[in-house]
Amino acid sequence: LFDVISIGIIGPYLAYVVSPEPTPEWVDWIASLFSVEYKRDELLIVIGMLLLSVFLLKTLISIYVQKEILNFSQKQQVRLRLGLLKQISSMPYIEFVQRNSAEYIHNLQQLTQNFVNSLRMLLRSISDFFVVFALLIMLSWIYLEVVIILFATVGIVASLFYLLTKNKQTYHGLMVNSSSQKMIQYLQEFLYGFKELRVFNKEHTYVNAYTKQAVNYGKNHSQSLLIISS
Repeated sequence: LFDVISIGIIGPYLAYVVSPEPTPEWVDWIASLFSVEYKRDELLIVIGMLLLSVFLLKTLISIYVQKEILNFSQKQQVRLRLGLLKQISSMPYIEFVQRNSAEYIHNLQQLTQNFVNSLRMLLRSISDFFVVFALLIMLSWIYLEVVIILFATVGIVASLFYLLTKNKQTYHGLMVNSSSQKMIQYLQEFLYGFKELRVFNKEHTYVNAYTKQAVNYGKNHSQSLLIISS
């Protein structure tokens, strides 16, 4: 709401600063609203202070909203991790030993963090969507045809982008999870068997394997973030 108000104010304000003649109707409206005779310089200061107040209030509200999103996301992270831990603790022993401990650590640490990051991005996207939607409504009062064309163009481009990148995003996500799990597994085995590896001079085997997975993780994670940010 405050984004819409600030954008709606700053445009006419800058136009009045650049070209004061003739006096816009909204200037006369503000003066009549406060029942005052105005001078141009004084009115510019008043409107400038009003605009600054709107931006300041918007910033404070934005900080508060982001704080609530972070708090909500962290609470969901704790709830999800506790839920997973309870599920693991209630598993039959035979089923429990069929999986590598690195998989459990990966699920509790990496996957829950990925979920929280996705949730945080989703909530921010919803917030941004409402701002864009409000701006489109405001613009549709003046340029309805332009808004329709813009909306259709963005919709087509977004749909094509999703179709083209859907399989790639799935692939990169699977590779990121696989590499993360293997890094945890190699690190555990390296630390638990450090004495034996040192005796037989085999440390480089795990170092090379870990390095390979770290490179794969970084490459696929970067590609995944590139697609998401686009």
